Amino acid sequence: MKNRIYKNLLSLTSILLVFTFAGCKKALEEDNFSQLSTEEFLRTESGIKALSISAYSNAQYVAFPMNAKINFAELPTEIMYQAGGGVAGNAAQLYNFTWEPTMDWFNGQAWNKPYRTIRDANNLIDNLDKAPMEESKRKVYKGEAQFLRAYAYYLLYDWFGPVPLITTSKETNSSPQRATDTEMRTFLEKEFIAAADLLPLKQTEYGRATKGAALGFLTKFYLNTKQWQKCADAAQKVMDLGVYDLYPEYVDMFKVENELNQEYIFVSPCVNIAGQGNQWMAVSFPATYPRLNNQASFASNYKLYDAFVNSFAATDKRKGCILTSYKTAAGVTVQLLGKNDSRSFKYFPDPNSLNADAGNDIPELRYADILLSRSEALNELTGPNQESITLINRVRSRANVSLYSVGSFTKESFRDAILNERLWEFFTEGFRRQDLIRHGKFISNAVARGKSAKSTQVLFPIPQTEIDVSHIQQNEGY
Repeated sequence: MKNRIYKNLLSLTSILLVFTFAGCKKALEEDNFSQLSTEEFLRTESGIKALSISAYSNAQYVAFPMNAKINFAELPTEIMYQAGGGVAGNAAQLYNFTWEPTMDWFNGQAWNKPYRTIRDANNLIDNLDKAPMEESKRKVYKGEAQFLRAYAYYLLYDWFGPVPLITTSKETNSSPQRATDTEMRTFLEKEFIAAADLLPLKQTEYGRATKGAALGFLTKFYLNTKQWQKCADAAQKVMDLGVYDLYPEYVDMFKVENELNQEYIFVSPCVNIAGQGNQWMAVSFPATYPRLNNQASFASNYKLYDAFVNSFAATDKRKGCILTSYKTAAGVTVQLLGKNDSRSFKYFPDPNSLNADAGNDIPELRYADILLSRSEALNELTGPNQESITLINRVRSRANVSLYSVGSFTKESFRDAILNERLWEFFTEGFRRQDLIRHGKFISNAVARGKSAKSTQVLFPIPQTEIDVSHIQQNEGY
């Protein structure tokens, strides 16, 4: 049985409520005679562990937040669009490039959720030395807190650019100000490195951060900021750990029975409990698909563009994660391809789903990403060489598509090949927007698809609710 950190979450909910709003202004003061104070609670090892679980809960995107995170990354791209249901209005803003600062997804999922992670991480770091525990445990808790804080800021930086850097739970009299780009990058680099130095190669409790996770997101940070040599070096460090490898069968990797595998570096763990699961299939099932009675199907449908589906090579095994046709319970064949109606079945239906909540873990970082990141960085440094070709071929070999050779590419054409490979490898995992931005194609590709996209839309707007409260500067163009 998997030893998941969130199995403890429900039993600790009442405890977490004691300190959930620590560091925030209180609207009401109440005497509490039955529970420990925040200060006393965090002077116990059990309190520290409970707070770390809260930090993980806020950092990991399960249930609806998973869908929202994919929305940000893929609705504004050539992969998919959305139709129907209660999310249609917000989704249309994303795939039509008409989003506004008032859109509630920006506030609840992209802004408040990471900052709740940061709040918990800051409380952990500020109180760790007060709780009696083995020094080896204290070291790991600190590494986890620094990793989760860095991960949250990594997401914020990707979506909004530089944001206020809050690194303490202590109250200050100063109003929050957005960091400079240099300050943001320096912080992320140092934080991931510090976390990697403290974290172990493996954790007893599944889902907790490891050295590989910290080095892996350091690799992605360097990749997206085009620090090519540092990216190549960080990726090599992950490879040298000797912990990770490609899972042999791409389609099977995402099935619930195979989620504990060597390719997953960091995951958002899911379980078939209400609000704790992977809800992707609920927005992917066609209305007449013969699903099980315990599997929910929402009115909100996420559909793949034909051009994306048709871009795969005929032999590409990764197409096995895409539903292009099916037979109804009555035996009628329904054709989806050709109607911009294919569906991503990457998170193959869990037979034990509880309505919308399935147990398929959500990979936030896979080993394939490390291989392709190093391949891209090496190409940017020296053009295509044997190592960069070998790295991409490892991914292509598993997919059962033709392998590349060095003499077939220029630096520019291999850059395009890597971008395409990432499209086929990582759909429904939430990376396409940042990949297109890095390659300078996010806006131009949208314009080519008929969208009225503006250059300033490489960043999302700071939520209007945050502007109203803290009066920080809005991003250009909003």
